[in-house]
Amino acid sequence: SREPVSQGRTSVQYHQVQTEANDGAYSGTWGVRLENITVAGVTNLYIFQSDRNFGLIVDCVGCSAPGPTASVSITPESQSKSGFPGDTVTYTFQVTNTGEMADTYTMSTSSTWDSSVTATSVALAAGASTDVIVSHTIPATAADEDSNTGTLTANSADTGASDSSTFTTTTTVVATGGTGAIKGIVTDNTGAALKGVTVTADTGQFKITNKKGMYKINKVPVGERTVTASKPGYADKSQPATVVAEQTTIVNFALVPE
Repeated sequence: SREPVSQGRTSVQYHQVQTEANDGAYSGTWGVRLENITVAGVTNLYIFQSDRNFGLIVDCVGCSAPGPTASVSITPESQSKSGFPGDTVTYTFQVTNTGEMADTYTMSTSSTWDSSVTATSVALAAGASTDVIVSHTIPATAADEDSNTGTLTANSADTGASDSSTFTTTTTVVATGGTGAIKGIVTDNTGAALKGVTVTADTGQFKITNKKGMYKINKVPVGERTVTASKPGYADKSQPATVVAEQTTIVNFALVPE
């Protein structure tokens, strides 16, 4: 026989179940508890039963196994650089599918200064990553120390997965002594040209080498500068450079694999 036992909650019912084994070896009482439980916005009926052989047994009526999760991450969370009026500053971000299923993300930027991203759509398998480059253009009319923050967003229309990072660009104060340029070629330790090397002056200005390993940084304030070349998989290398007004200083690099 089964008799409900009121507990003052409409979503919970308790029953006492009197059972006798067919061979007469055992007779006893089990407690059965029924409760509607909401998990992740879905309500199902759960059955909690005390069993003399197996302890507590929990069953769910209508439950199904959870599906794969969907999520995305953009790193780093923020970046900051500087440049001169009219310059286009670039930022490299990594987009990672941190979910358990393949997904496609729409990439977009928003800022009051002109900005864009190299890939407007990124398809990634679960756990996969890719780099995207954001361009942020300083207005030609920007005043010294003007600053602007933009946002890079990845969003999946299929799963709703979304993440964002910020980039901040500040106008560099132009040195009173004028400006010059730094240029050169970056190779590996065998002498082969290296593409995709980031060459950065201590003013925050930088360029990325082309397929011939060449770069040129314009409008660098005059004076003693430090220039650094970096590329994933290679050891960073820094060199001094003397920048003279209206002249170009040559700084070449040979990077060694890590």
